[in-house]
Amino acid sequence: MKCGFNISGVPVMIANLKSLNAERRKKLENALNAVMTEMVNYIKESHVWEDRTGNLRNSISYVPAFWGRSEDVSVSSMGLVNGRKDTLSASGADEGDTLTGIIYAGMEYAIYVEYSPGRWVISGAFSQYHNQILSKIKKYLQD
Repeated sequence: MKCGFNISGVPVMIANLKSLNAERRKKLENALNAVMTEMVNYIKESHVWEDRTGNLRNSISYVPAFWGRSEDVSVSSMGLVNGRKDTLSASGADEGDTLTGIIYAGMEYAIYVEYSPGRWVISGAFSQYHNQILSKIKKYLQD
């Protein structure tokens, strides 16, 4: 016994699904960028080190969200981002299924301040936002 059938519109349906997926990925990127902006602002406003020159505070920023692995990216002491061009693409194309965001302090001495007793540069923001990150991303996705 043989049964055959034709389904019309499959290419259009696949194109629509890809478009929907791209839109959803872009929304996720925007939501993560909004959360990272909040975290960077929190770090700059709540720092627990003596800010003599403003250099450390001004070097704190983030790499806009991208689909790929953080291992493919490095941030120099000047805050310049280096990475594979295809990994840093913000197009939402199929670079992977991991959405990555990186918050960094670009001054070379930031690590020493981070590990000084009673101080933090970036880790304090993650302690503060740890339980809120997913709920904030959900909130931004609903807006």
